[in-house]
Amino acid sequence: MIMPAPRNFLPGKRTSSNMSEWQIPLSDLDYGPEELSAVQRVVQSRWLSMGPEVQAFEREFCRNAADETRLAVANATAGLHLALLALKIGPGDEVIQPALNFVAAANMTVALGATRSSPTSSAWPSPPSTRCTLPG
Repeated sequence: MIMPAPRNFLPGKRTSSNMSEWQIPLSDLDYGPEELSAVQRVVQSRWLSMGPEVQAFEREFCRNAADETRLAVANATAGLHLALLALKIGPGDEVIQPALNFVAAANMTVALGATRSSPTSSAWPSPPSTRCTLPG
């Protein structure tokens, strides 16, 4: 597949994206009757987050896990925040993360008062202030 040529950007001129021009599939969606039924249950319950479907998911997930300390979160940023809190990351701690990474990792590190640093060979082994390393 061929991606369309980039549009020229003109300051002050609004541009819009036409999805029919997009040529690179981001995923191969294969929805069936079960997924449609699940979406309908969520919409009919009037709970788009939290609610009975999320509670059922958490219960089922815990049944398949070694313990019952699991919960669903809205997104990976919230999950990362909880993970760093569970590790007691805070002021004075260093969290190593790749320089090229999604901004949420740096945001959560800074929000907890820790210092974000990039991995360097000159800092090996890691200093005692390094509490964790986040993958890219």
